[in-house]
Formats: sequence, structure tokens, C-alpha cells
Amino acid sequence: LRICVPYGTLVKPISSYGVLNTFLNQAQMEGVIQVYGNGSQRRTFTHITDLGHILWHAGLEERCINDVYNVGGQIFSIKEVAYIISQKFGALVKHLPWPVLAEKVESGNTVFDSSKLDNLLSYKYKMSFEKWLEGEMF
Repeated sequence: LRICVPYGTLVKPISSYGVLNTFLNQAQMEGVIQVYGNGSQRRTFTHITDLGHILWHAGLEERCINDVYNVGGQIFSIKEVAYIISQKFGALVKHLPWPVLAEKVESGNTVFDSSKLDNLLSYKYKMSFEKWLEGEMF
């Protein structure tokens, strides 16, 4: 299974990890979210609860053996995620030039079409980014 950007947690007091955790911490502690470049690169975000269910069901599905499947979720640009978080916490979004090393490893758009796996498992995603951010972060 190919996973793009998982988010959320079931372990308090951690609320997430990766880019979302960085943005949440910046918004809450500094009042400014730092985004490299214009933030237009898009990603597929999957809540950890949905990811756990998908991993479990796919692991039990014999038709998943010896094949590759994309895990889905919601698609946002990095800039969109930063602005949604900034609105919740009253933070600013500051666009910075790319650091040389970070720019070299940036993957551009990473958007997954999960229709193949979704059709096989008939899974319905339960958590949205907006719902998670509005208080269901744990």
C-alpha cells in the first residue's frame, strides 16, 4: 500500500506528526506558519484512523497480495493546509524561499488515485481534515 501524508494520532498529547504537526506547533507557539515557496504542491492526506482500518482490511484481502494500491484521503495543497490551520489559531502564513537542500528533495505534487483499492475494499473514509481540526484531533 502506498501512503502519502498520514495525520492525526490516537496517542495524547500528540496531535499529529510531519508537516501538519509542524504547522500546528508553529501556529500555536509562534503565531506564524512558515511555508516554503508558494505552497502549491498538492498532497493526499489520510487520517490515521482511516489508515488503520484500510491497512487491516487490505491485509485480510487476498486480492491485495502481490499488487500495489494507493491509499486515498483528501487532497490539499500545502498552502491550503497552512491557511486552514492559520484561521483556526489566528496565525499568519509566511512564505519563505526554499532552502537549497529542502528544494532538492521536494517531490512536487504527490496525489494518489485510490479508486482501485476503494473499489476492492468498499471502504468509506470516516475522518475529514476539517472535522479533525475542529476538535476531534485526538
